[in-house]
Amino acid sequence: ALVNHVVGENLWIPPLMGGSTVAEVGDAFDGDVLERLHVGVWIVDRDGVSTFANRYLSDLLKVPAEEIVGRPLIEFWHPADHATILDAVRRRREGQSDDYDARLRRRDGTSIHVRVQASPIGAPGDFGGAVAVITDLSDLMAAADARDQALRIAETASLTKTRFLSWVSHELRTPLNTISGFAQLLEGSLEQASQREMATSILLACAHVNSLVQDLLDYSK
Repeated sequence: ALVNHVVGENLWIPPLMGGSTVAEVGDAFDGDVLERLHVGVWIVDRDGVSTFANRYLSDLLKVPAEEIVGRPLIEFWHPADHATILDAVRRRREGQSDDYDARLRRRDGTSIHVRVQASPIGAPGDFGGAVAVITDLSDLMAAADARDQALRIAETASLTKTRFLSWVSHELRTPLNTISGFAQLLEGSLEQASQREMATSILLACAHVNSLVQDLLDYSK
């Protein structure tokens, strides 16, 4: 049953089956279940032509489902991802199932990042097409972009802080040390007590400002 390719046998609840086989339940619920899924379901034939698209996939592409059916799969993907899609089709023909990320291309030219979980249909050696579950990654991509932007802002802030501290350390401490040095020379060479007191006041002021600068540097570490 088609639904068993999409949701897997383990998701069917035994009481719902009422004694039927998984395949019989799948046949009975295909249409309803596939249209209610909150993921896209895409079926293509052995030539890569769409044979089924559920409502969710139609909404993702912003194309009516009936306009998806009958058209080649490759038409709905971003040109830069065509090689990825063609390689995936090759793997389906070889009987492989896997997951990969790619970008759907809408009619208005916008693209949307999705994750594709695809499996071949048919017995080994009798490829009949493929079924794929399409998951919208828009929210995840937006969250990743927001995280990257926050990281860039944090890195910029850190760089600004480093530059500021470097400026404080060099542009304030260097002249303070110069002033303090000359004040010490004056204090030792002046004869009048009143003049020595002024030199001492300069030294005390330099020490106070230097202490404030050191506190600022320590606080910013």
